[in-house]
Amino acid sequence: MEKIINDIIDKKTDEIIKSTRELVRIKSVLEEPGDKGKPFGDGIREALDRSLEMGEGLGLRVKNLDGYAGYLEMGKGNGLAGILTHIDVVPEGSGWEYPPYSGEVISGKLYGRGSVDDKGPTVASMYALYAVMASGLPVRKRARLIIGTDEENKARGIKYYLEKEEKPIHGFSPDAMFPIINAEKGILRIELTCGYEKAAESGDIVLNVLTGGARINMVPDYASAEIETGPDGQGILNKALDDEEEG
Repeated sequence: MEKIINDIIDKKTDEIIKSTRELVRIKSVLEEPGDKGKPFGDGIREALDRSLEMGEGLGLRVKNLDGYAGYLEMGKGNGLAGILTHIDVVPEGSGWEYPPYSGEVISGKLYGRGSVDDKGPTVASMYALYAVMASGLPVRKRARLIIGTDEENKARGIKYYLEKEEKPIHGFSPDAMFPIINAEKGILRIELTCGYEKAAESGDIVLNVLTGGARINMVPDYASAEIETGPDGQGILNKALDDEEEG
């Protein structure tokens, strides 16, 4: 049976790559709400619609939950297995060697925002469901690919789904480098404030402004600091910078 399913996937390889590239080209970053059915903006709704169209084209059952989420389903029976993915991405930032929404394939690798997290796994899961369905394998339960739209922010998509739809009895999330990743670090969201007397006297070094990054859940692509010093403080700062360069 494994060979049968793998053969089905192999025949769809070009189509899988094409579908992934198509989704990567959609800039599905969180925006202000648009028209009805676009709670997270136009780009995310476009990516959701296209994902559901792809699944429907493969013969999977489809439902759009008011633009908050959607799902693709196969099989029959009372039990429901859930596969949880998402099609929203964090902002692209800067410093890309290849355009972040081009979906270019270079030396066998597909580049673009969402190719690994989580549009690539969404497409892979979609075709996995298709392969099981096309294999004729007797399936006694249902498998449902649940597509989220706000995973990178406040997870409002999956929350909406759980308010409206059946909860899976078990499931998994093929997010990022699945199946290698089996744990993820937590995120601590804190806001720090402090007060001080701004007095750049002889030895003072005062940090006025510190900025960096676009979102708290992505590696910052830049950081900058505005520092004020007195005469002696400037020498201390220069030495620190020299030590940094030497290190």
